[in-house]
Amino acid sequence: MGVPISEYKNVSLAEAKREKILNIEYQNTATDLLQLNLHHFQQSSAYRRKRILYQFSFPVILIIGILILVLINTNVSVLIVLPIGFVAVFWIIYMPRLLTKNIIKHVERMYNEGQVKDTVCKHRLSLNPDGIIDKTESGKIKTPWSDVQQIVLTQQYLYIYISDTMAHIVPRNTFADDAQCDDFIATVKRYCERARD
Repeated sequence: MGVPISEYKNVSLAEAKREKILNIEYQNTATDLLQLNLHHFQQSSAYRRKRILYQFSFPVILIIGILILVLINTNVSVLIVLPIGFVAVFWIIYMPRLLTKNIIKHVERMYNEGQVKDTVCKHRLSLNPDGIIDKTESGKIKTPWSDVQQIVLTQQYLYIYISDTMAHIVPRNTFADDAQCDDFIATVKRYCERARD
C-alpha cells in the first residue's frame, strides 16, 4: 500500500519518488482491451500458426483441386482455372482482415454483454514484495509475482501478462515520462526475479 504524501517526514526524495512509481492509476477503455487482443493475436505463436493455417489451407485445397482437375481432364478451360486461382489469391490476402474483424466483433460482444466490466474501468495498480494488487470499483485482485509470465512494452501500452491470454493493460501515458515507465518495469522485473529465486 502506498504511503500518503503527508507521511513522508523521514523519507528521502528518492524513496518518495519510488513510492509514487509503485502505485499507479489509469483508466482502461474498450479500445485498450481491443488493442491487447490484437497484440496477442499478432504476437502469439499459437495464434500465428492458426492464422497461417486458416490463410493458406483453403487456397492449397483449391490449387490441389485444380491440379487434379487438370490431370483428369487435360481440356480444362482457362475460364475455370483463372477464377479458382483468383479466389485462392483473394483468400490469402483477405483472411488476415477477416480474422481481425472477428477479434473486433468478439471484444465488442464481450463489452456489450458486460463481461469485461472488471477490465474496462479505473484501476489502481500497486506493486509490493508479495505481488501486484489491482483495485477497481468491483474489488481487489492480488497476483503473486510467480504468476507474472511476461512483460511486454509497446508504443502505447505496458502489458504485464499473468496468464497466456490475460494481462494488466497499463497505458504508457499513465507514466509522466519514459524514465518513470522504465523504473516501473525494472521494479516489476526485480520482484519477479526475487519470486523465482
